[in-house]
Amino acid sequence: MGIFGASAGHFRAQIEISPCGPETRERPAYNGIRWSFVFAEEWDEDPERTTHSEIWPEFLADDQSPVPVDVPLEGVNDARMHIVFTDRVDYYMKRIQIGQRFSCMEGARKVAAGIVTAMEA
Repeated sequence: MGIFGASAGHFRAQIEISPCGPETRERPAYNGIRWSFVFAEEWDEDPERTTHSEIWPEFLADDQSPVPVDVPLEGVNDARMHIVFTDRVDYYMKRIQIGQRFSCMEGARKVAAGIVTAMEA
């Protein structure tokens, strides 16, 4: 069972996590991280960077089981993405599509970039 219980998630993504450094992450990422999500098209159109805090990743190992929460994550990772507020699922599922790019933010820092690879719901 995953960190979100038996939920299959709403979509799948491939996410590249930036290495730690002064311009990106201060500490390694772990499964269960709660980043803010920014659609790529909003990155250029919205200087205030409207973020969406209700989309959370669950990173998966090669066998598609969740990566343990105590294992540091780096590089490119597959993830099951969860829209955690049920009243927002329809809104996001209408916006999200395969091939769509997004960024993951910690405050004003872009710490990861991803692409939607499959729809689950």
